[in-house]
Amino acid sequence: MFSRIADGGNDDPRWLNGLIIRPKGELDPDFFVPRRDNWRRRAKVPVLILNAATVNAGHNWQFTATWMGEPAASINTEVDGNAQLRRMYYEDAPPGYRRFRLGRAVAASSCVPILFDPITLEGLFPDMKVRLVDGGVHDNQGVAGLLEQGCTALFISDASGQIETEKCPGAGRLKIAMRSLDMLMARVREAQYVDLDSRRDAGLLRGFLFVHLKKDLDVEPLNWIGCQDPFDAYDESRPVERRGPLTSYGIRKDVQERLAAIRTDLDAFSDTEAFALMTSGYLMTERELSRATEPLWSQKGERTNWRFLALEEPMKTVSDPTLMMLLQVAESRGLKVWRVSRPLRRVTYFLAALATVVIGASVALSEIGMEDVAVTAVLILFFGYLLLIVLAVFAVPVALLLLLFKLFGWSKAWSQIVVGVLLSALGGWVLFRVKLHLLDKIYLAKGDIGERAPRVQTELSSTPSAPRNAVKAVHDRLESARAAAPLIKVIDRAATVEAVGKLFEALGFAVTRFPRDYAINPLQIDLDLYARRPVANGGEGEERILVIVKTGAESPDPVDWRTASNLESATWLVGADEDDKGGNGASPDEAANLVSSPPTQALLVLIGVPAHESLNAFIDNGSVKLLSLNADEVKWISERKAGEPELRERAEQKLVALFMPRGDVPASAVAIGGLP
Repeated sequence: MFSRIADGGNDDPRWLNGLIIRPKGELDPDFFVPRRDNWRRRAKVPVLILNAATVNAGHNWQFTATWMGEPAASINTEVDGNAQLRRMYYEDAPPGYRRFRLGRAVAASSCVPILFDPITLEGLFPDMKVRLVDGGVHDNQGVAGLLEQGCTALFISDASGQIETEKCPGAGRLKIAMRSLDMLMARVREAQYVDLDSRRDAGLLRGFLFVHLKKDLDVEPLNWIGCQDPFDAYDESRPVERRGPLTSYGIRKDVQERLAAIRTDLDAFSDTEAFALMTSGYLMTERELSRATEPLWSQKGERTNWRFLALEEPMKTVSDPTLMMLLQVAESRGLKVWRVSRPLRRVTYFLAALATVVIGASVALSEIGMEDVAVTAVLILFFGYLLLIVLAVFAVPVALLLLLFKLFGWSKAWSQIVVGVLLSALGGWVLFRVKLHLLDKIYLAKGDIGERAPRVQTELSSTPSAPRNAVKAVHDRLESARAAAPLIKVIDRAATVEAVGKLFEALGFAVTRFPRDYAINPLQIDLDLYARRPVANGGEGEERILVIVKTGAESPDPVDWRTASNLESATWLVGADEDDKGGNGASPDEAANLVSSPPTQALLVLIGVPAHESLNAFIDNGSVKLLSLNADEVKWISERKAGEPELRERAEQKLVALFMPRGDVPASAVAIGGLP
């Protein structure tokens, strides 16, 4: 894996103790210790901690660039009487461990129990084989390592699969055992959160942000049958941030529920699944940072045009059927590809029917020919000899493997070797190859975004799309009748809205994309942009502009009065709400002296789509402004970086004259809401 990184190492091993960062400019870089010396640096030196768990003692095991072992700070000897496997610096470790491969440490950190064999370290401690499994077994959020390092500002993104409500849980022993494990992990997660929250309240943490997949989803008590005092489930009874169909960070709750249910297995994830998860985390984090009161989180940077934000609009607005279908399937652990590919389902049904016919015919023929004992005897002898040949062929490789493992001291159990060889002998490798190279490819292509994104969006990405292969070609033939057009339109529109937003940002506006906050958009109209800034040239108040973008990719039909009417209504509500906030609590005399902001304005942007004549009434009375752009202009804007003079000049050409009062517009005009 690491050989693909262009660091000059090629296929050479990457060693953990080769990752030490020696900052330039330090008096003695070789003795720089981040925990001791980072306080005096603006550019902090990061520390890598790879968490694992020891099967031997049940403690946290950590790999860093300088040492490995069980940190003493995470072990409470009052309640834990197991031995502590002391951490050791690599230069002091026994021979064979004075360098440790990065890949092996990563493998230990992600070694899911049962699914993978533990990573075994022999010769580290007397009479002991250290076996390491996934660090999430001991600490799924990785908090222990941060506290042990003395971190006081914690930003925790919890993407773990949370326990779901089941109306009829299974009663089998395996089902109950797995459910009990889920309950235990949920209890540990809750205890960790309570501990961190208490540390913040006690002033031990300077900052604490915690985001997770079920944030802001509705949690309501369930009434019993015949309840005379039912729980009030009306929307108005909930906290303000949990009312309506959207979360506080703007994503539809039905979309977020599907994201929370996505499998957490080591599996193939399509672009749609990955991008949706990243968009959810990005918007959730953006919201939490805006609400944080700690000065630590007060600095805000420019929003980057990440590729995954192509799904921001459909996750906020009316649900896209393609997106919802893919996210619904994403919770499944098996047979996902059959749920997204209709041609594959039809082929499967045909083969199943054919197999049923063949088996039925075979049974009927055997019943007819049962009297022929000679034929039966020949078949028994044939398959008996065939079985003996298979056993003889694979007995020798099994014996050789067992001998090699014994000679070299490899720690795999004999049963694991035998099971692995038998699976190979019975053709298990064929099934896995079919899954990896055909079925997974079809599933990934169904949710692919990068290859089907429009040119503007693709050029914004620095990651080249993968070349087409034979499996992709087969998939395209299977799916030729079912093109995912809705997803293409979504991506195209997201890139276009991003470009229009850059025009406003070039003129100093703060832009909210796809605003769904009830304070801004109480009617939940499909607005695309909300731009606001202080009045230019020393004026008082604030300029506000609401924007709807329409493209030819959505529909070739002309945009008519209905879109303009929705935009006009939203503009009036936002303006009235802002004016109410400005005069709230003021006496009549004070209200008379308040400086009123310019009226909220509306802009309808049309790209590659005509305007219906019914828009003329709104344009003539000035309630809605109209801006037309073409695809080349959108592409040009998308390629510009923030702060480029050419981008500001283009923004002035397109927007300033549009929002100026009637009359001549000075060449140097840059104010939008009033006189320059």
